Amino acid sequence: MGLVQISDINGILLTALYEVQNQLSSIANVQTEILKKVVSLETDVKLILSSSAQNFIKFKSTIPEHPVANIVELTTLENWVSDLATSENHDAMVRYLSIIGQGIVKESVYLILAKLFKNRFADSINFTGKNGKVEFQKSVLLAVVKEAVQLQAASASSATATSDNSSPTIKNPKRKKH
Repeated sequence: MGLVQISDINGILLTALYEVQNQLSSIANVQTEILKKVVSLETDVKLILSSSAQNFIKFKSTIPEHPVANIVELTTLENWVSDLATSENHDAMVRYLSIIGQGIVKESVYLILAKLFKNRFADSINFTGKNGKVEFQKSVLLAVVKEAVQLQAASASSATATSDNSSPTIKNPKRKKH
């Protein structure tokens, strides 16, 4: 076996160094392209968020007084949501309320209702209207609350990429049998 000459080793090392430099140059080019795309996406996201924020502020200012403090304000809000000329108010209210909550149905419903009704007025509401209270089961807001929670649950499940395609439903409370 022959001895490896130092000049052979130097040639091998120079070739390897040249290859490493080429690879580093290619990586730097790819990183530059990625950075350009990230900056472009960041600009797009800022524009979208700015537009969404402006639309949200514009929309929020059009919602009638809430949380509702009395029956007059409740009627005003219900009329606004159920305006037959357009379903935009209903759909926008659903989207607005769907951002409230924790992703857990019970907590989301609680937080949404707290956003809709002041505590003192909420004490005068129940599902069936028993004992002279305001009946919530016939309110157009019930459908809005249900849809908002379902939208929130659907968003949460798609965000976690679950394989379960079933959408959660909110059922009416079980009635006591007499």
